[in-house]
Amino acid sequence: MNPIVAALQRQARISVIVISILIGALLVYLSLFESILIYLVPVEVFFVMHYLKFYRFKPRILGATVIFFVIVIAAAGIYAQALYTSTGVESQSLANGSNITASVTPFNHQATSYNFSFAIAGNQSIGSYFILVKGVNNHYSVNVSEQNILKGYNSNHDLILYYHDDNITPSGIYEYYLYFANGTTPISSIGPLFSSTPIFELYLLDLTPSFMLIFELIFVVGLLIARSISNSARMRNMPPKVPPAPDQPGTIDGDKVQ
Repeated sequence: MNPIVAALQRQARISVIVISILIGALLVYLSLFESILIYLVPVEVFFVMHYLKFYRFKPRILGATVIFFVIVIAAAGIYAQALYTSTGVESQSLANGSNITASVTPFNHQATSYNFSFAIAGNQSIGSYFILVKGVNNHYSVNVSEQNILKGYNSNHDLILYYHDDNITPSGIYEYYLYFANGTTPISSIGPLFSSTPIFELYLLDLTPSFMLIFELIFVVGLLIARSISNSARMRNMPPKVPPAPDQPGTIDGDKVQ
């Protein structure tokens, strides 16, 4: 056996946690490009434990819970930083064939004013509308009626809705929405942002319950399936029981009759 693997197996209580967290953090980062990869976290934890011979059921559950919580914290940090350094542009297709692209400029730094815009391509029959901008972690909220929204067209003949706001002060995170008069929300987005810290806090509060539940569920189901397969294999490999030989005729309790 490889001496490194042997050493990791001897210190499985520590090595399983460290290796699982490193691989899990990598999966979280890759999930920025392929979201389904996040659900491989409990799978990789299971195989790391198996490879390093960390077999007992209850210690596996406890160790996996610790690993999952650390990975969720890492996920909140990775996702927060990715959002903060992005352009913040959101797009949404509507049932009537329109496509709406929302953006705020600047997105992630302080300025004297901010421009919220919605580019509507395709079928531009949207009826009445209004814009709502509000602070996530403060009491700022402004409802902008259609009469106070600038309107124009770009070179592609897309309808552009503009709203300029010079009352926003740095306090963390803002959200903005475009509403139609019938109460539907065709698109919502986030911004401007002034720090990745409040985004991290929001992600942590939002992701922890759902991710922990999903990770634990997948992991426990995997453990139960593995235990069932192992028990079935053990039963198949057990030698059949040989019944005791019956007493021979002319004997009593196995002794010959004189």
